Amino acid sequence: MVQTNPRSCCTWLRSHPSNSHMEYIKHPVVAISTFSQMDIAANLVGYVHDNRATAPLETLQFVVSSGKATHNGTLEISAAASCPCWRVTAA
Repeated sequence: MVQTNPRSCCTWLRSHPSNSHMEYIKHPVVAISTFSQMDIAANLVGYVHDNRATAPLETLQFVVSSGKATHNGTLEISAAASCPCWRVTAA
């Protein structure tokens, strides 16, 4: 595993589910596709679901880069009201 400074890590979303998006908490409704590890650590980024999903699982594909290494991953989020669950997998 490559050790990196969290300030240099950046995430790009490769896909957005049709019923959700990521946004900065201070700028609601504006979908974003790029954010940093520091944004996540400071609780500045949120996932917003519009409750119109017909499938029980939402999937976001992303790329994380430190400038030295790049990794693909998938974030699966349960869209069921009874089970708000997250699972991240690396590709």
